[in-house]
Amino acid sequence: MAKYRCPSCGATHKDAPSSCRLCGYIMDGSVEMPVGGAQARAPIQKKGGLGGIALIGLLVVVLLGAGAVVFHYTSGNATVAKVIDKLPGQSAPPDGWKVVTDAEGGFTVLLPPNPTPTSVKFPAADNGQLSGWLATVGSPPQVDTQLFVIYGKVHPKPGEKAADTVERLGTAKMALDGGFIESQQLTTYQGYPAIQYTINRVDFEGQQGYENATMFLKGDQLFVVESLSKYSGEPADNEYNQVLNSLTFTA
Repeated sequence: MAKYRCPSCGATHKDAPSSCRLCGYIMDGSVEMPVGGAQARAPIQKKGGLGGIALIGLLVVVLLGAGAVVFHYTSGNATVAKVIDKLPGQSAPPDGWKVVTDAEGGFTVLLPPNPTPTSVKFPAADNGQLSGWLATVGSPPQVDTQLFVIYGKVHPKPGEKAADTVERLGTAKMALDGGFIESQQLTTYQGYPAIQYTINRVDFEGQQGYENATMFLKGDQLFVVESLSKYSGEPADNEYNQVLNSLTFTA
């Protein structure tokens, strides 16, 4: 669980930091918050009464339904017994994150405040790479998470179904990334055939890292939303899900 919250921007940290990994605010006690300056976020107030109970009940129903789908998934040769889909709704964006518009890819996505164009080697793509965006969380040289939204044109094999294409390309991407595959699952994302996977012991800045990714096929365009982090859970999972849930197609 993330225990330490930045008094300036509210970002959470798993371990006691010397400075905020998102906004850079000094958190070792050597700098006091100036009077009249930025103020720490107030704790989120939880509403009582029947409204809160109803919300909790709805959340339990959604989680039970999603759990039932995952439980009935059969992995034998990656056969899909059930599919899960993107659930509606998402939390408020972290402070400083911005909406990036990619006209070529035909989408908008929410990313940390430092997104830069990038490309990743992927021989199965038509031009041998996937291109898009990279954003980092943490202040160099203490970057702790990299977030990717990349895409490229691919061609299925003759007679190959879209779900089989995603499975084949996902397997190729996992082999290329290395590490130990902790989980993989065929699913759908916004109605498109997809594969989600988690890899640990992957290389991250010369040390052991963790990877979460969702790959999906939209027509002949392959998309990958991916996080590489030194964290195996929070806060990296939250940041990955924030990006994944914010992706919106405009074309």
